[in-house]
Amino acid sequence: KALAFDGVNYVDLGGNGIGPGGASALAASSHLAGLTVLQLGGWHGTEGVGDAGAAALAAPPHLARLTSLGLSFHGIGAAAERFTAPEGLR
Repeated sequence: KALAFDGVNYVDLGGNGIGPGGASALAASSHLAGLTVLQLGGWHGTEGVGDAGAAALAAPPHLARLTSLGLSFHGIGAAAERFTAPEGLR
């Protein structure tokens, strides 16, 4: 059973070692549709979400309200940065 996220607009999961699979799972969850801020700041030495995870988080229509997507220390390259730049976050 999913947690109720009604009214939640800010989630900080920084330092939790979320990798590409975790990013894809978050991106697939329509329960996060009200978010405006999603912080996933990584740890030094972890793989991070990478390019695929960053693109997955920037793509779903139900995350269109995001104005801030924190991906520090997640090893994203220039290709993924275009998806997560402010203009790319709708």
